[in-house]
Amino acid sequence: MIKLFLGVLFCGISIAGRAQDSTLVEYNTNLDSMLEVLNKKFQGQPFPGFSDSRPGGTGFTRAALEGKVTYINFWFEHCPPCIAEMEMLNRLYYRLKPYKHFQFISFTFEKPERVKYLVRKFHIPYPVVTVSEEECYRLNLGNGFPTSMATDRRGRIAYFRTGGSTAKVEVERVVWKKIYPALLHLLRKSR
Repeated sequence: MIKLFLGVLFCGISIAGRAQDSTLVEYNTNLDSMLEVLNKKFQGQPFPGFSDSRPGGTGFTRAALEGKVTYINFWFEHCPPCIAEMEMLNRLYYRLKPYKHFQFISFTFEKPERVKYLVRKFHIPYPVVTVSEEECYRLNLGNGFPTSMATDRRGRIAYFRTGGSTAKVEVERVVWKKIYPALLHLLRKSR
């Protein structure tokens, strides 16, 4: 009797788990479809002009995007999906760093002293540009956080994604199945 009960219980849990997995797959498929619409909306637009000319800043300007494929990420500390993707974005940076026509820039509205702490805490190896919150929203085209985009060698948006997950498996899926292939395509196309 106990074996029968445990067998039924195990089957029920297994079926429920599969139902949740299929619901997650369906959700991800729908989300990816909606994000693809946004991606197409912004593709081909020039990345907005900007300048990080404050003392101690990175010195980056819009002109720095010319001639390189640039991955741009917008984040802030109290955004759980932003923080959840930090480790994978660091790995992405190191994987693509050998390409001479690749660069990675991130924008945040955190105060410069806080950024120094966060760069150390999360081992961020790429430049972090600090701008006002309004400027962050202007540069990320009025979208939420995290927002990521890639520009081609002419500084035009070629890839766009907004939103994120705190689930590590989903962050890995997006970085390695969506972002990484898009960047590789741009880098190979720009040879």
